[in-house]
Amino acid sequence: MKLQGLKLKGFDEIAALLLSLCFFTLFLLGKKGIIADFALIGLIVSAIYALVNIEIFLVFVTYAAAIKGTYLNVLPKSIDMTLLFFAFLVLGLMLHIAFNKRKFPSIYLFDGVVLFLAISVIVAFLNTSSKSYTYGLEKFLRFFIVVLPFFYIPRLFDDKDLKKLIHFFAFFGAVFCLAIFLYYEDYRALKEAGQHYLPVAKMAGISFIFNIYLFLNEKGFFKKLFFLSLTLVSLLMLFKANSRGAILFSFFVLLIYSWYILKDKKIYFIVLAATVVISILVVFTVSPDSFRRFFMLFGRHKGLSVSIRMVLYKIALKLISKYWFTGIGLGGFARYHYLKYPHNLFLEFFVECGLLGFLSITLFLGYLTFCAVRLIKITRLENEYTPFILSFLFVELYHMTSFSMIHLRWLMVFAGFVFMFYIRVKERVKHSQEIKDLKV
Repeated sequence: MKLQGLKLKGFDEIAALLLSLCFFTLFLLGKKGIIADFALIGLIVSAIYALVNIEIFLVFVTYAAAIKGTYLNVLPKSIDMTLLFFAFLVLGLMLHIAFNKRKFPSIYLFDGVVLFLAISVIVAFLNTSSKSYTYGLEKFLRFFIVVLPFFYIPRLFDDKDLKKLIHFFAFFGAVFCLAIFLYYEDYRALKEAGQHYLPVAKMAGISFIFNIYLFLNEKGFFKKLFFLSLTLVSLLMLFKANSRGAILFSFFVLLIYSWYILKDKKIYFIVLAATVVISILVVFTVSPDSFRRFFMLFGRHKGLSVSIRMVLYKIALKLISKYWFTGIGLGGFARYHYLKYPHNLFLEFFVECGLLGFLSITLFLGYLTFCAVRLIKITRLENEYTPFILSFLFVELYHMTSFSMIHLRWLMVFAGFVFMFYIRVKERVKHSQEIKDLKV
């Protein structure tokens, strides 16, 4: 017996549209009522559909951190959106495995490094002092429940799933960006509403990457125009979120993409450049102060956030010099600064997990970066792996200046895809070499 997916032509697009319209409608209403009830019916229908087509839940659980603190979240405060979507994702995956639609993920040698990383976090938690125990326990649980598993989930997706995933990452990301862009005046309004602007900026950067890929690779004028408009929407939110790291790193990966693709497609380069200029003008018109903070990077006084990060780095380095071998325990940095973590992944693992943690995260990210670079050279960014590789590099760089280990879910998702892509490419190269040897 096999679990059969819905094969109606265009049904994926209809489900995606229905689900996004439900969120969008509720978001703009900003209140509960009979219309909200009807919208929730749409959510339930789409959720049932998504149990068969679980790509939707992978996208939603990835984006959850960016939308759960906004009016897009229609769930009661007692229900965590991330955990809810993760539960649906796990249920869907279990059904797919049970009915032989997907194979149980294989184990590879690199999983030893992942185990090394997990052990370092466990040891750090055991080393947590009583003063940091509550926050340390929170970090421990979140790391093992909603962070680490996402490195393995991509192994359940085949290359044939990528097209749907790409469209969902692009479409939902742009819809959420548009809703947030229209509702909130600027990034300060986001903070006042209880939602930090950094996850929103991260979502906008990922949506930007996926929509650029679709704009360049979809066939037909109207499809290209559609994804160009979604690229514009993503850019509007990226600039309005006013995260300097997100802007710099997303354009850095765009430069990498341009080096391989856009240099041979000059007309596309001109169109994208015009889109960037238009988005800057729109954001500047709507919120003139949005770019003042960004350009402070190039001035003498770089702004409060940069100054605070310098303080965080100094505190972290001082603690590392004293506790370099054992670390200060999981969550221990919160005793030394109200921001709770040093805003750099390597420093956080070193200061809290000690030498074991630093070596494990360095080996983990070092090898995956090597895989990403090798994939870029082999594929020349010309296949469906492209937006996942670029998103991994974008999120990895972003985590060097912001976020904590408990926010690593985004990175783990794209790291898992990069690792599996590299394994598959190596197997294909090996297979083609064996065929060539047989012919000789």
